[in-house]
Amino acid sequence: GRKIVPAAYAPKTLLQVIQDADGRLSVGRCLQIATKLCDALCHLHARNLVHRDIKLDNVIFIRSEPQLADLSLVTQPGGKTKCGAYPFAAERGHGETSGDIYSFGKLIYAMLGGDPADEELPLPEPCGEEVSALMELVHAACAPVPEDRPSALDLLSALQKVQGTDV
Repeated sequence: GRKIVPAAYAPKTLLQVIQDADGRLSVGRCLQIATKLCDALCHLHARNLVHRDIKLDNVIFIRSEPQLADLSLVTQPGGKTKCGAYPFAAERGHGETSGDIYSFGKLIYAMLGGDPADEELPLPEPCGEEVSALMELVHAACAPVPEDRPSALDLLSALQKVQGTDV
């Protein structure tokens, strides 16, 4: 058989997937990835855990399926240590589920071709109905006030609704 060298293994990251797609994923692929990752986030949050470091390099693909990776900073909400990488880390709400939601919103924005460092989060061009619907979710997830951000479960439901219109 094939010789496997574990130390040489480097999984494909979401950053690489976006780069391979010339900086922007199709709406369908974005929805597929976002829905899968949001489901994982729901599982964490339902167990009173926060990831604290959601970013493009911490989403890996195993057998072409996106997985939320690097669980080294996972903890219960309320940690005072600020974690996460710019521009994905929330200025307000870090260490809470709302901080994960903020980072997740930036992740969706990056998949749509936006620059997550842009605080204004302008609408990526071209923009169809599904992109507009996703951008509403991005803006809600990245709300400046943590209490105004939706829960992971609410985001998952909204993503599934948008996915239903993506025919």
